[in-house]
Amino acid sequence: MEFINVRKQEFWNTSPTNCFRSDFKAGQNFGRQFIHAVQHKKCTPFLLSEIVAAWPNELGDIEKGFLAEVGMKLAA
Repeated sequence: MEFINVRKQEFWNTSPTNCFRSDFKAGQNFGRQFIHAVQHKKCTPFLLSEIVAAWPNELGDIEKGFLAEVGMKLAA
């Protein structure tokens, strides 16, 4: 997953562009990457807690896109 830096143990390694559309879409893409990894047993679902713990206190558009994607998959 491109948003995780394993070497540095950074579970949310992202850089916002300050463009809502681009950042939200990036977050959705990261959400799809996470779901794909869980579905194909490449990571444990418990990794989600590490990802969320690494988020900033105020959620940006990337985090909102991630939540939207993961939430939609869970609701399906």
